Amino acid sequence: MASSALGGNRPAPREPPAVRARLIGMRRLLALLLLTGLAGCASGTTPSDPPSGPAAVDEPQTYAITEQALPAWAAFPVDRAPRPVVLLHPSEDPDTIGGSDPTGNAKTAALTGKLVLAAGLPRGPVSTPEGVPLLSAADAWAAVSRPRPEKAPGSTPTALTVTAVTLGTTKVDTDRGPRDLPAWIFTTDSVALAWPALAKSEIWAPEKTPTVGSSVGTAKVSGSTVTVSLPKARQGCPGSKVFRYEPEVRESATSVAVGLRTVVTDEVVPGAPPKEPCAHDMMLVMEEYQVTLANPLGARVLVDNLGWPIAVA
Repeated sequence: MASSALGGNRPAPREPPAVRARLIGMRRLLALLLLTGLAGCASGTTPSDPPSGPAAVDEPQTYAITEQALPAWAAFPVDRAPRPVVLLHPSEDPDTIGGSDPTGNAKTAALTGKLVLAAGLPRGPVSTPEGVPLLSAADAWAAVSRPRPEKAPGSTPTALTVTAVTLGTTKVDTDRGPRDLPAWIFTTDSVALAWPALAKSEIWAPEKTPTVGSSVGTAKVSGSTVTVSLPKARQGCPGSKVFRYEPEVRESATSVAVGLRTVVTDEVVPGAPPKEPCAHDMMLVMEEYQVTLANPLGARVLVDNLGWPIAVA
């Protein structure tokens, strides 16, 4: 959901999606699969082309912890209670919940901000029963109705008429698991749109969404031990050096980053070195790695090698 509604912290808070979170996670995984597969296609050949050129030199993928991984979370208020919400899949779009949209008009209208208000905006509440500050209905309406024609270039959707505005909830994926969070619900004749009602200061996300994230799945934490799924080293071409991945960890007062260190051994992949590039399996295989922290994770944010938050069980 729109950064204009939830901006203000660094890493810059973004608005959370709900029902599309799983799809976004799959897109990140597909992007990682594609990136991994390209390593075997660097010669420019395709599955239907015969390989040509000199023998390929196998280079392992890099999942080492980057320099920005920990600094991205340096300002995270780790001691605040309640702990701010850390989003796994920030989005700039409102959530479409319930209703029917057989023509796709409602989705396009919601994406582009083509909305007409025909209902009063509630003046409160200003906080949850626990005292967590809330975004006003007026601010939520300004964000959800902001014109965004770039979201669907060339489209001319029929405007949706909002007939009711109420405070409800929407489900989001956070680094501490799925949560139902306060949301302003804008009801139309066809669908309802949800916009997060938590104040800007209560929602955190990376300033920039990495194109590819190195971790997949949910990490398991027990005391100072963290178990996380990361890519498994693949076997290279015959005659190339065997390499393996070893987990690495860096810690700060506000976050913990996990990644993989590449270790090239003296062993060689069995078989005669090919005269032409050999094919690689594009399937990305994951395996579990364990790291031991200097201190328990606590309220700190667990992130991958790029600084993207990881869900913690």
